[in-house]
Amino acid sequence: MHPTLLIIDDSATLRQQVIETLENAGLFKNFLEAVNGIDGFKILIDHQIDVVLCDLEMPGMDGLKFLDMRNGHGRVRDTPVILLTGREGQEQKIRGLERGASDYVTKPFDPGELIARVKVQLKIKQLQDHLREQNKNLKSFPTPTP
Repeated sequence: MHPTLLIIDDSATLRQQVIETLENAGLFKNFLEAVNGIDGFKILIDHQIDVVLCDLEMPGMDGLKFLDMRNGHGRVRDTPVILLTGREGQEQKIRGLERGASDYVTKPFDPGELIARVKVQLKIKQLQDHLREQNKNLKSFPTPTP
């Protein structure tokens, strides 16, 4: 199974840079794109996504509202979201982390930093999925009677 990345950003150039960087690193085979949070949320609901990179500031629905919607939907609530921001200020980053973002990357991004941060979130997601599967398997065993 190949991991899937969803990139939500209103800049086609940035989306392409992210895809090229992560494809060259061999982290993902499948890339899905959205230009705003509304379209991104629809894709998140309709597909099995492993990691989301989401711009903090977009027309329509911004990254914080995207996080709120993700948090309210059980099946995708635990999907890691890395916020992309062009702002250096800490306030927006903190608000994003408080609303459930897994991490953030400042634009323009350093390719090495982006790869490292995405690797961490992908590994955490894989471990959580494995743990869920193991728990499901344990529940299927009959309870021993004394």
